[in-house]
Amino acid sequence: MSDLDVVFAGLPGTGKTSYIGLFYFAVTRGESVLRWGNYADNREHANRLAERLIRCESVERTPLGQSAGLRLSVTSGDLDDALLALPDTSGEVWEHLLVDREWDEDLSSRVSRASALCVFVNAAEWHDDPTIDDARAAANALDPTAPYEGHSSPDMELSQVRLLDLIQLLVEAEPSRLSSRLCIIISAFDTVAVDSPDQWLESNAPLVWQFLGANERTLRWAVFGVSAQGGTYADPDRLEELRQSTNLLERGWVKDGEGVRVGAATPVEWALMDE
Repeated sequence: MSDLDVVFAGLPGTGKTSYIGLFYFAVTRGESVLRWGNYADNREHANRLAERLIRCESVERTPLGQSAGLRLSVTSGDLDDALLALPDTSGEVWEHLLVDREWDEDLSSRVSRASALCVFVNAAEWHDDPTIDDARAAANALDPTAPYEGHSSPDMELSQVRLLDLIQLLVEAEPSRLSSRLCIIISAFDTVAVDSPDQWLESNAPLVWQFLGANERTLRWAVFGVSAQGGTYADPDRLEELRQSTNLLERGWVKDGEGVRVGAATPVEWALMDE
């Protein structure tokens, strides 16, 4: 049995944990090309996440220092029995990586053996206006020879510079990483005015879009928009509407880069494709 490790990376609150619950629910309901395998696995954490999404309850963030996630025995028509691992690593761990520029040994090991990378961004918490710190980081990102001066505060806002920084750290962690697959997953996509995740990324993170385009010959990438909840729980009227729908796969949804609705498990399925 082979191991398939997919790294879910992103700052705190970017939707990694919620998507694991949605993905797991899709697999358990047969709404994925991935099927149950023949080996014991660990799905307790994912079960709890899916149950909270079904009840329209906010999914709690993974505490710092803890890593749960999903270990699922899967198979498909093109895939022998494999153990799929989706570690639910705390967003603060990724935040510390950006601030300190030092790899945690366990995190480094996960990235080095990963079959694919999924980087999460929360559209509802995106910040367009660059700060002075962003400008310095952008200059360093565009000029690799420039000394990195670090971030001024560990309380990091979501911005294109930090997203680009995280992507570069991941793809440069291993020389072979440029031949891997990279998913950019934009969570809370129900909060944006555009239908196309590609368009959102190009408009809101042009530095990231340019980096992906410049490396498209070696880095296979795709962009997806996700609404694991199907809408905001903060609006009482909307929350009541969501609770009327008992089918999580009708309430939560995923769109491909062009804005076409696809299966909830599609980002992981794409990440595991051989070609």
